Amino acid sequence: MGIEKRGKRADFEAFYRSWIWRRAREDYRKKIIFCERCGAVGTQVHHKVRLTPQNLNDPEIALDESNMELLCDECHEKEHGKHKMRADEAGHVELEAPL
Repeated sequence: MGIEKRGKRADFEAFYRSWIWRRAREDYRKKIIFCERCGAVGTQVHHKVRLTPQNLNDPEIALDESNMELLCDECHEKEHGKHKMRADEAGHVELEAPL
């Protein structure tokens, strides 16, 4: 993996570990209980507009509730499978994870 990709991964990891994301995620989860796609118990707060290095620091994309949806593990995996990406149980995106 090149230095540029490692730097981008580190930016994403730092965001998903940040107190501001954890607070926004938990505030959203307090409002919504069930997966917004299938109705199962929701477990993952997902960004509707995919986070990129260009918009990661834009609070209107990264932290705004209008860009969030609560998904169950299965729906979240399906969504990230579209992008050949995966998120772990804490919601951290693995940018180059094999499916």
